[in-house]
Amino acid sequence: MIGFHSTTVSSPFFRAIAFFVLSIIVSACQKTDDSSENSVAQQNAIQAIAVTVAEAQSRVLNEPITVTGVLEAFKKATVAAEVTGRILHRHVEAGDSVSKGDALVTIDPKLLRQRDREMQANVASREVALASAKNELKRGRDLVEKAFISKDELENLEFAVQNAEAQLQAALAARASASESLRDTKVSAPFDGLVEGVHVQQGDYINPGSPVATVADFSRMRVRAGVTASQAQQFVIGAESRLAIEDAYGDEYVGKVHSVGRIADPATGTYPMEIWLDGEQVNSLRDGMVANITVVETTEQEVLMVPSAAVFRRDGEHRVFVVVDTDTGPQAQLRSIRAGRRTNQFTQVVSGLNAGELVVVDGQFALRDGASVTH
Repeated sequence: MIGFHSTTVSSPFFRAIAFFVLSIIVSACQKTDDSSENSVAQQNAIQAIAVTVAEAQSRVLNEPITVTGVLEAFKKATVAAEVTGRILHRHVEAGDSVSKGDALVTIDPKLLRQRDREMQANVASREVALASAKNELKRGRDLVEKAFISKDELENLEFAVQNAEAQLQAALAARASASESLRDTKVSAPFDGLVEGVHVQQGDYINPGSPVATVADFSRMRVRAGVTASQAQQFVIGAESRLAIEDAYGDEYVGKVHSVGRIADPATGTYPMEIWLDGEQVNSLRDGMVANITVVETTEQEVLMVPSAAVFRRDGEHRVFVVVDTDTGPQAQLRSIRAGRRTNQFTQVVSGLNAGELVVVDGQFALRDGASVTH
């Protein structure tokens, strides 16, 4: 019978072989771990988004703010006819100066004059009818006292007087309307100014509402512009503003802020602002010219500012991407801020950001909160 015997190997040769094999296994595991870490680092580097950053800094808010506006005549009206008729006389031409009440055109008054005479005659007839009704009422009261007529008949006489009075009032109103229409045959200038255009010729037949002439007052000028909410805070009522008008050879003009609206235009989202100019400087200006309006903030107080390109709106809030350092490298952190005044290049940050922090000014479109970045 053959049996198996276990033998313990304890020679130095076999111990050396076992140690060699164990060393190889440990080394392989270490290389695997190092390779994994290098792979993660390389992957993060490949996924990082290149951005441009700028530092949030304290600055003196003294940069000029410029908005664009359009010049308008201080007053401008297209005068329309109020009666029907044929143009009898055309009294003015484009470019003429007129005073309030001056005739622009005259409409043939013949038909309206005849109607006015008819209404006068109607009034006279109604006055006679009322006088007759009153006399009949007076006689009726005497007869009632003598019991010659009944009280019912007296009431009819009283009603006749009331009816005659009502008809007289209607006739007077018709006469007033006819007289007013007769006066309206003279179409007059509504204010002092210049005739910018005459829209009818002698002999034209017109109806109520037909445009007759355009009159404009250029003794002063208005400049209308739209401003953002932050810009609106910097235009103070009564403050002087500089205006550069390219069509006027780039000359600079000075106006005063007359009003800044508090209700935004639903089409543009801006607030209406109006600046008035007066004096001899308006003599060379024309309606429709474009002006660049500039106001300079003169405060000496330093405020935290970032480039305006870094600020955007999302979910109704002003936000920026801030670059922060992490164990895996720089990351973009989405942060809400409270924005203040805004210039052409910079935006004030009231809260939500500290001086020295880096904000992304280019590349935000490709970012999300926590994204890896390089700069």
